[in-house]
Amino acid sequence: MIPSGRYALIRGMMFRLDESSEGVRIYTADPPEWLSGWEFARFGNGYQREVVSTDVDEVVDISYNGIYRGIDVEVEPGAGQRHLLLTRAIRAGIDAGFTVSDRELAVKEVMKDDPDLTIEQRRRVVPFPPPRRPNVVNW
Repeated sequence: MIPSGRYALIRGMMFRLDESSEGVRIYTADPPEWLSGWEFARFGNGYQREVVSTDVDEVVDISYNGIYRGIDVEVEPGAGQRHLLLTRAIRAGIDAGFTVSDRELAVKEVMKDDPDLTIEQRRRVVPFPPPRRPNVVNW
């Protein structure tokens, strides 16, 4: 299960996408050979490359919904063996062992293989991010 977030689909492969005032970038642990003509810069434990809309076939937002003990939840895939569940059904959440993090949200960590949890991936196609202007201060 890939983490929730925005991804670029390029020739059938998904890359994590990030946008900032410096541009739109894709990230990968290891650039595939079929992108050998592209220059990637080392970034942490992987590589990054700036992209423009013509480089990308599609941009998608990935998120996860689920049901936990009859309660509608949002699921944040976790590292290791756990998922983070979030619900706005505060009273039901409290009864199911959730902790109220604020007035509108209750959270709980569960094991990924918890039989009471069913998960569905949501994949929504979104437009390529528009160019951003760097923060400019005019005095």
